[in-house]
Amino acid sequence: MIQRLTAVLAIAAGLAHAQTSFEVASIKPNTSGERWETVSPLSGGRLTAKNVTVEWIVRTAYRLEPFQIAGLPAWANSERFDVLAKAADSAATIDQIRPMLQTLLADRFQMTVHRETKDLPIYTMTAAKNGPKLTKAKTADCSDPTRSPCGGFRIFKRSQMWGNTVTVKQFAAELTFMMQRSVVDKTGIQGLYDIRVEWTPEHFGPEPGTEVKPDEANPTLFTAMQEQLGLKLQSDKGPVETVVIERVARPTEN
Repeated sequence: MIQRLTAVLAIAAGLAHAQTSFEVASIKPNTSGERWETVSPLSGGRLTAKNVTVEWIVRTAYRLEPFQIAGLPAWANSERFDVLAKAADSAATIDQIRPMLQTLLADRFQMTVHRETKDLPIYTMTAAKNGPKLTKAKTADCSDPTRSPCGGFRIFKRSQMWGNTVTVKQFAAELTFMMQRSVVDKTGIQGLYDIRVEWTPEHFGPEPGTEVKPDEANPTLFTAMQEQLGLKLQSDKGPVETVVIERVARPTEN
């Protein structure tokens, strides 16, 4: 009976590992000297990422921004790799791919991590004094190619942001990416909107982690949000999820 139970547990563990692992995966150093990474759209369960850093893999695997990662050695931000991987499920989504990337980091980079919640500088986003000035989305349908980007955002020349059929929560996430500081949506605004905001490019945002008052650090960006969208950002401190790298090594041979 004990032997049978052990066998069942071993099979179950194997299935669980298979569900969080790629069917096949290749990691090779990229010594091209190119500056930019190339990441192809997820298709058929295949992830194709060229000239990426370990930091990029960690950010993608754990859905984090650089300011939420601690403990990476210098080479993990400078040395580059080509990652070609395929999930067993050809319909796997990016959220299903993420735990597979975590397994890949553990298996091939011997990475061990732990999570910490730290009290860090953040921005809280609220409605401005005269209320929000948001435009309701024209449609919830993103099949119309003329409405690109739809369901997400695009940033132009570090001075304009456009998004169609998006939520205010998505907008806060995009600001987090832009400003490298967590932006917490406290507006309570629900629904889909078409959002566009423009600001002066040299006032893109404050340096990550600095203690500043928004209207002093970047009056153009913050004022633009209030005037054009009726939304206000305020400097604050709050809990931010981080991942601390305990150990990481250069990848093993394929």
